[in-house]
Amino acid sequence: MCQNQLSKPAAIALLPLGLMLVALSAFVPHFFHPMVGPNQDWQDGLRGFLTGVGTGMEIVAVILLARQRRSRGSR
Repeated sequence: MCQNQLSKPAAIALLPLGLMLVALSAFVPHFFHPMVGPNQDWQDGLRGFLTGVGTGMEIVAVILLARQRRSRGSR
């Protein structure tokens, strides 16, 4: 078994996790109601972190899945 075939289930598992993090970042303001000031900055930082990690997971999963194509020479 090729090493690329082993990474396909791991890449597929990243897709829903990344989407869940991006969706969670959209709902952070509904879960936490900070006062204006430093707490608002903390909330914006958390949203940016969750969005960045989720988007990064999605990009990594797409790159890994794009490399899973079978070449014509192997059977």
